[in-house]
Formats: sequence, structure tokens, C-alpha cells
Amino acid sequence: MRISKTFKAEPLLIVPFGAVPKEVLECLQVELPRRFSFDIRIYKAEPIPQNAFNPKRNQYHSAKILKWLRGLQAKEERMLGIIDADLYVPELNFVFGEAHFAEKVCIISLERLHQEYYGLPENEKSLLITNLKRGGSRAWSHL
Repeated sequence: MRISKTFKAEPLLIVPFGAVPKEVLECLQVELPRRFSFDIRIYKAEPIPQNAFNPKRNQYHSAKILKWLRGLQAKEERMLGIIDADLYVPELNFVFGEAHFAEKVCIISLERLHQEYYGLPENEKSLLITNLKRGGSRAWSHL
């Protein structure tokens, strides 16, 4: 006799902060289930928490955005925040993202994935998506 287990994908709620390109959200809806067996849901766009902004650095403190995400979080829900702004933690000049494994929250910045950030010609959306797939994998794996 064979006993089969029914596999249920774990839910992952993606929360865009500010203006996040539609192509990025579409990419995440396709790529994340392929890699991690997540059931993806896109939350409505949230305003970027202004208490996270540091005008001296012209960056957003990633831990403060993670705290905001936890405030939206339902019990046992995994959350991935996406922001097209520069992030930092006090000990570093910048971060591409930050994750809190125990709390099941993560934030990823698109800002430094754009070629034009480095003074290069504006990249196509496909290159941004490629960079997101590479850079995001590490953060997603913490969820």
C-alpha cells in the first residue's frame, strides 16, 4: 500500500513599498514558486515608511522597514518586501536586503541592481530581472 502525502505550498506575501515595476512583481510570482515552493500573493503597495529614512545618508534603514512589515504580518505568514530605494544598516554603507529568519520577514532593495545607479547606461528591464534573480536568491532562502 502506498501512502501519498499531499504537499501544500507555504504562502509568501510580497509587499511592494512605493513604486515597484510591474515586471519585477510578475518575475517574483513565477520564479519564487519554481525555487522554493511558495504560494505567492501580492499585497497592495505600501508607502515607504518615512521614519525609516535617514536624510544624512539619503537611505532607508532596512530594520525599520522590517518592523513595518511585521506589523502587517498575520501569524505564521512569510513576507517579502520589495523597495526601489537604497537601504542601509548602521554598520554598513548599504545593504541589498535584510532578512529575519525567525520572524519570517525579508526586504530586498532594487536600487543598486539598476546599472544606471553606477553611472552606466540605463539597463533593460530584463537585466534588472536577472540581477534580481541573482541577488534575491540569498535573501529568499532565509524565508
